[in-house]
Amino acid sequence: MNWLRISWMLYRINVRARMQYRVSFLLTTLLASVVTVAEFLGLAVVLHAFGAIRGWNIWEIGYLYGVLMTAKYLYRGVGSAVNNFEPYLVNGQLDQLLLRPMPLLLSVLTSRTRMVGGELLQSLTVLGVCLGKLLGDGTAGWTAIPLTLLIVCTGTVIMFAVGLATAAVGFWTTRTEDLSILTDNASTTACQLPLSLFPDWLRTLLLTVVPFGFINYVPAMFIVRSEWGWWTIPATAAIAALSLGAALALGLRSPCGASGFGSIKVRAPDLFRCITIFRQIDSGGMIMKTMLEAKGLGKTFTTTQPKEGRLKAVRTLFSRERKIVTAVNALDMRVSEGEFVGFIGPNGAGKSTTIKMLCGILHPSAGEVRIVGLSPQRDRRRVARRIGVVFGQRSQLWWDLPLKDSFDILAAMFRLGAAEKERQLAKLEEVLQLRDFWDTPVRRLSLGQRMRGDLAAALLHDPELLVLDEPTIGMDAAAKRQIRDHLRLLNEQFGKTVLLTTHDMDDIETLCKRVIVISRGELLYDGGLDKLRERIGLPTTVRVTFGQDTSLAPGMRIGGSRQAASEEVRVVEIQGREAEVSFNRERIGVMEVLRLLSEWGDIADVHVEEPAFEEIVSRVY
Repeated sequence: MNWLRISWMLYRINVRARMQYRVSFLLTTLLASVVTVAEFLGLAVVLHAFGAIRGWNIWEIGYLYGVLMTAKYLYRGVGSAVNNFEPYLVNGQLDQLLLRPMPLLLSVLTSRTRMVGGELLQSLTVLGVCLGKLLGDGTAGWTAIPLTLLIVCTGTVIMFAVGLATAAVGFWTTRTEDLSILTDNASTTACQLPLSLFPDWLRTLLLTVVPFGFINYVPAMFIVRSEWGWWTIPATAAIAALSLGAALALGLRSPCGASGFGSIKVRAPDLFRCITIFRQIDSGGMIMKTMLEAKGLGKTFTTTQPKEGRLKAVRTLFSRERKIVTAVNALDMRVSEGEFVGFIGPNGAGKSTTIKMLCGILHPSAGEVRIVGLSPQRDRRRVARRIGVVFGQRSQLWWDLPLKDSFDILAAMFRLGAAEKERQLAKLEEVLQLRDFWDTPVRRLSLGQRMRGDLAAALLHDPELLVLDEPTIGMDAAAKRQIRDHLRLLNEQFGKTVLLTTHDMDDIETLCKRVIVISRGELLYDGGLDKLRERIGLPTTVRVTFGQDTSLAPGMRIGGSRQAASEEVRVVEIQGREAEVSFNRERIGVMEVLRLLSEWGDIADVHVEEPAFEEIVSRVY
């Protein structure tokens, strides 16, 4: 299955990336070894002082500890980080995960591979020593060796299943870190000792809801105690299979109720429709003239109304008063094939919310949107194959990996063959020149280089529509100019349809022939730049230098023969022999203005300035 292949690829590449930090790796391993050895030695001292606990001696309990901790650290090495959901929510990076063609939960679980060599070595040592002692005194037979290997493997699967289920439930209901304390830390601490020590209710919990007892206690009753039958081994394997199946169904297929992201309530079923374990990419379909179309598009969020006065935080927590916030209201827009359209507005205008609805991350509260005739929400798998998205502040490249490794992972996610991937990269190389930093880790790239890498990543699967959100943010003038040149080539040579969102009006003026302006979630303008200038009517400025001093004065209205003053031409400023005048080009031409000015003296030099586009847009807002 493709998702397993991708997970294994992520693990191998992340291990290689982690090994780059050699000093950090060695220190982490050393400290982890010291801590875990001290933990077990403390347990050993207690057991030695008490001899045996309810018939379990130190070697048998050491065996329980070794099996459990070996499975735990194997699982953590692959990716136990259920807490990884927390940063994605806090930093607002949920959209980045949903846009990637990979299951959300598996993407997070494999995103931060840990190096647990020290802990794993310590637990294997404890397991080996205790098992050797049990074999030596005849407590266990030699069949205990293969059976122990088997139950360590099934234990790792059980650990992964519980971690995945914890991530799914915690992601939509509470802080995953808090929930994992119960399902991981507390449960593993309890299962280091025989379950016979605990009350019936706790023993039942550790054999059913959090089945960690099947990792070590149940099979150990047969392997080292010879008290239960052979059924314990297949029962353990069956529990592992059932746990994994249930966790996958819960985490990757089914909705898990409602959740609050900060003060915004989001329905989990809506978001889970955007997540699938199998991404069947549809590369077929008819090429349509209209690439993007929105009709009556609207999005509202429900927020909790904060209380004032004493204990306001507690009162707000339990308050049922809600406020409806309209982010986008009845927005109509249409983008045709091959267009380069600017999508602009002030902060809080609803641009990012609209972009997320166009990409399928958010579901509209009203209206509908179509990408190449398909709904991004209902046909997300097919739409994902036909769009590429770049968020200027959120890279989709792997931070510690060389650029080429990120492309390998993305190609696997989009199920591109080796030949297809190389062919597409060769085309992108002509425009983006990636080979110069092909082997450089992403963290060492400049802003301009990283953005070129992100553009290539978004275009790797050859999408028809490219959505850019602040692609030049934080760049210097040279890097901005370079990215603009690359975007122009992508549009002109490759025929990509581009929707550009930015606050840099130079980007819009340089690249876009059409602009869509929104404010407070509503459409203000949709048309060409020239028509926008005409609509605003800002004056054109002409600065002339006369050959001698002139009698013009600021505020004067000038006209032909110095008598019939024109209301259209006004003197703004006089500095020596230089005069600055303003006029509306829609009513009077530049040549006519120069003819009028020539009556006030011989003109030595002329400079014409159009109103700055940024000023035009600010008037629209």
